[in-house]
Amino acid sequence: MSAVHAVGAPGSSMVFVSDDDVRRAVGWPALLGAIERCFVGLARGQGEVFDVVRARGGGERHFFAIKSGRDRTIPALGLKAGSYAPANLARGLPAHTSTTLLIDDLTGRPFAVVEANHLNGMRTAAADALAVRELARPDADVLGLIGCGDQAVFEAIAIAQVRPLRRILAATRDPDTRTRFAARIDAALGLSVEFAEPERVVRSADVLVTVTPSRAPLVTA
Repeated sequence: MSAVHAVGAPGSSMVFVSDDDVRRAVGWPALLGAIERCFVGLARGQGEVFDVVRARGGGERHFFAIKSGRDRTIPALGLKAGSYAPANLARGLPAHTSTTLLIDDLTGRPFAVVEANHLNGMRTAAADALAVRELARPDADVLGLIGCGDQAVFEAIAIAQVRPLRRILAATRDPDTRTRFAARIDAALGLSVEFAEPERVVRSADVLVTVTPSRAPLVTA
């Protein structure tokens, strides 16, 4: 919160928030509430989302994007520079990277930089969990996932905040990903993961999340 309070303060110093800071300070209930307020504020005209800039990086499959917006209630401008570089996986690094810059809307002065890899995963999943909270049956307790990368872990944890998950089914083509995903879900939620073909996952799920960079259809009507 120190970054928010610094808005408009003369001579205030830049705040840097690391991924480790986010892990220590940001919990799911608070994040779900913040994302809900963002959606409500946007609908009420208290903020706006600007056009997205998309481009290619130097690598063959390196994609880069800038997403930005304005919050009139603080007041602040913000942008997230995101990168998707799948070659990072072979380097032992995350394929997705995100950095957020917050700017004072009155002075134009930047006041915070957020290393947002972890926060971006949580934020994306929190928005999906809100959709599940509002749209899924109250007794929905079987989650289906198409894709088992890092974001799929965030999705499962977030949805477990709004529905009492009993089973998780998942589809992925990578055996190594299965092992890693199952271990992380067990550690986070104490649930085992059943792996199956996409059709069985879809037919068995109460809630379905597709979380994959695939450009080909994976689920049919």
